Amino acid sequence: MHKRLESAVSQLLNDGHPSEDLATDRARVEKYIDAYEEGKLFFGRDTLASLDRQIDALRAAGAVGDYNGDGGVVTLKDIMTHMSTKYPEYLLEAETPLAIGYQHPVEPSGRPLCDLEAAFRAHQASWLASATCKSLTTTIAASVATLRAPINKIVCFGLGRLDEWKLTNTPEELAKSVERAAWQHAAALTMAETLTRAQGGGGDEVRCYTQDPVYADVEKQLLAALGFEILEDPKGFLAVDDRTLVFSVTPNVPVRQIVADMVWPAAMVWDVIDKDRDDEGEREWRTDMNEGLERRISPWFTDEGSIRITEMGQHYTFSPLPGDLHKNNFGSLGIYFRK
Repeated sequence: MHKRLESAVSQLLNDGHPSEDLATDRARVEKYIDAYEEGKLFFGRDTLASLDRQIDALRAAGAVGDYNGDGGVVTLKDIMTHMSTKYPEYLLEAETPLAIGYQHPVEPSGRPLCDLEAAFRAHQASWLASATCKSLTTTIAASVATLRAPINKIVCFGLGRLDEWKLTNTPEELAKSVERAAWQHAAALTMAETLTRAQGGGGDEVRCYTQDPVYADVEKQLLAALGFEILEDPKGFLAVDDRTLVFSVTPNVPVRQIVADMVWPAAMVWDVIDKDRDDEGEREWRTDMNEGLERRISPWFTDEGSIRITEMGQHYTFSPLPGDLHKNNFGSLGIYFRK
């Protein structure tokens, strides 16, 4: 993590930021990194529960919203996300390791619910017919025998929108826009069905929960009809326990770091965990051209690994999700079951 900080400072110095200001900010962030690497829990359950109560109190008091009265989305802001962003200044601007953030509510595209459901169902059929689906269900069904206790829920994070960001003219454009998110939500439903069946079917049905601040109201209606229960940030994290399968795909929050601090779940299907962090010091920022403009690219991800996540991974069996990671709508995912 210190390498990430050094890289951010170097980038900002090259951009002409005053070295005196950077020195002050750097010293503050170094203290946070030192605390994390010494074992300080940034995302302990009590901390997130306290933030959750504060967010609920803000909502109850009507303090969440803008001048147009259209409500708002309250989420957690954290230094781990700042460490991984493509904008290095975000890291140096972090005043605290964890805070409450506010954003405007997501606007629906204007498409009716029936259009969104039709697009989802088409992608769900493609998912169910795929080799990736077959491999995932086979691996999960075979891993059930190793569980310490039956899994009773799947909690999903950041699976994305089932609606367009902006209204397009054709159903084909809608289908293309939501394909990745639709496959991921369909996979969650498949995993729940597989676990319910593989665990004998005598107990309760494995339920699906999902947390993503980008869901608009029409998407929430669709998700409820599909069998998902929607949880607001950070209630999804608080729902995770040792009988949970956690599912996330390159989310825009450090899901793995939060879960590693809170509780080790029964299983995870998420980005592959690094076996070690030896390459941390070798990563470098790079630049790319986009529409004639130079763009800075970070070597780190928003849901970046850490020493703590690597240690956690050693206590789980690992199976890779097969398929072309550039075409399978999931990227490089691992299937992990607690040993």
